[in-house]
Amino acid sequence: MKKKKNIKIIDNFLDKKIFKRLQAFLLGADCPWFYNKSKVKSSLKPDSPIKGYESNNPHQFTHAFLRSERWSNWAENMAPLLNKINPRVWIRVKGNLSSIHSKHLVGDWHCDQHTNGVAWKDTTTSIFYINTNNGYTMFENGQKVPCLENRLAIFPNHMIHAGVSQTDTQVKVTLNLNYLNEKNKAKVKKLEK
Repeated sequence: MKKKKNIKIIDNFLDKKIFKRLQAFLLGADCPWFYNKSKVKSSLKPDSPIKGYESNNPHQFTHAFLRSERWSNWAENMAPLLNKINPRVWIRVKGNLSSIHSKHLVGDWHCDQHTNGVAWKDTTTSIFYINTNNGYTMFENGQKVPCLENRLAIFPNHMIHAGVSQTDTQVKVTLNLNYLNEKNKAKVKKLEK
């Protein structure tokens, strides 16, 4: 496990056999993907915090495995990953699929969960990388997390980040996970006493 400031990275997060089943589902013909004109739907998108990394706003395909407390019919395929993370509360589980581009395109800068532009500070965001490629996640502090299959990056929800597309594989697939973790669980119990 590597730790980069506020970003915790765990390589080989799932057992190899379990990971390969999840990867086969997400890269195969059985997982439905839905077209989105842009990577971030919010009207509250911050400007690029890093010069040279302005958003190109590329399209992507998504699958909402969990949104607004509703699980999709395909969510059971996520069970090994979700059970291993095992947070107190799942907020959102979303698959992202980016198609190949001739150059690296920067998605919109954002934090995943917010209300009126204010990030939820008690929420954890994780990105689980499904396939290895030369795309990456860029953070407001200049850190890059390369796309390496079976890698989990964990960071506070308030960290602004952007996905950067790949040029070397047909698709880049990640799972975006938002949840309240165990630290929050202890806090909540204390507040209830």
